[in-house]
Amino acid sequence: MRNQRLRKNLTATCLSATMVLAGSSFAFGAAQALPNGMIVNVGGVNYLTDSQGERYSGWFMNWDENWYYFNKSDKTMKTGWHHDDEDGYWYYLNPSDGRMVVGWQNIDGKEYFFQPVRNRGNYYFSSEQEKWLYSLNSNVPYGAMYTATTTPDGSMVDGTGAKITESSAEAVVQNGWVSQDGKWYYYENGIMVSGSWKTIDGKSYYFGNDGAMFVNIVTPDGRYVGNDGAEVINTIGVVTAEQQSAIESILAREMERVCFVTDVYETNVRQVDNEIWNSTFTKQHVREAAWDYLYFSYYNRNLITPENPAIPAEPYFNINSFYDKDKVNELIENIYGVNPEFKSGEEIYFTGWDEPHLEVSGDRITSQYHGMGNVDGVVTGYVEDLAFSFDGMRLNVTGRFSMDNKYDSIVKGLSFHAVFKVNPNNRFPYQLSFVRMDELI
Repeated sequence: MRNQRLRKNLTATCLSATMVLAGSSFAFGAAQALPNGMIVNVGGVNYLTDSQGERYSGWFMNWDENWYYFNKSDKTMKTGWHHDDEDGYWYYLNPSDGRMVVGWQNIDGKEYFFQPVRNRGNYYFSSEQEKWLYSLNSNVPYGAMYTATTTPDGSMVDGTGAKITESSAEAVVQNGWVSQDGKWYYYENGIMVSGSWKTIDGKSYYFGNDGAMFVNIVTPDGRYVGNDGAEVINTIGVVTAEQQSAIESILAREMERVCFVTDVYETNVRQVDNEIWNSTFTKQHVREAAWDYLYFSYYNRNLITPENPAIPAEPYFNINSFYDKDKVNELIENIYGVNPEFKSGEEIYFTGWDEPHLEVSGDRITSQYHGMGNVDGVVTGYVEDLAFSFDGMRLNVTGRFSMDNKYDSIVKGLSFHAVFKVNPNNRFPYQLSFVRMDELI
């Protein structure tokens, strides 16, 4: 880490502040690199400003390596307790001058311990973003409060960070699961589990730095926990038969548009050497994709079904099928990362058509048009020989794409490679990022 690039000149007329690593000091938090930054007092309120008077927020270290925090909302200096959203720890800022405290502190009659050791390896400086970024490790950051553990001097603190004294130790010791403010915590001999995994009754749970159990989310080490907080095994790393069926429809639909509806498709998706990029999906593009999944040959029951599924035969043959607007919006956003924003009262027109394909009334989406399957003149695409592999939170898909109509094979066995972003929290967990066909049409 290079300190020289951040070092600034100090101004004698103000309490000057600068983002540097002075000597062996360790800067932490999402502080901003602020040239000639200084703390100024305006009307009795302290702000962090640059030489032009512009105000900034976040962590900041002054010339003698004291740290301060400035609120994101109004840029004022914060005092008292501060819970940092970046690392999940609690800090205490001296009410008299805003300086971050370290070591043992007596606050409102209770003793708390704040990490006094600098350079704990939790943060690193990003030259590109010109700010300090948090990096998860097992160390307590400089200035952070210890909770539910033993401090370096052998004292014990409870889940709130308060020191456990002889009198408090005689109180009821919490053990097992404890619910508080809608969150779940787990205690062992009065010590709250935090910042780690814990196996309880044969199931694995992850508890954050504040001790709260993670729910329905990806943990910092890339594993997934469900609604009950328990780790969900094989959610990431295995594509189910239902998910594969849906992925087949998505890929066939997109590649058919590249190969056949080129004049329309080029206006919606970047097409270079037969590549499809998610960064250029438009709202119009995903709206037209929705119609394909609801009423055309790419309809797939594993993506979404009508709200009146009793209608016989394939739903895209029947314009009486209707869908829930909010479910469709959610699904399409899951697939493309772009919300089609279907709203009540809308009529949706497709490129090159004079009449609407989709109509939205109340919570219902309906259509006056439907796909005709594999009949004269109608082209449909399909994929086969799919192979899946996971690379972290990415799903790689390879296979072959073909396209034909009732009489002819237009494209046969074109190899492709697709990438989906894995979003375990979504109803459909795979978001299309990229598709490349290996041969030009």
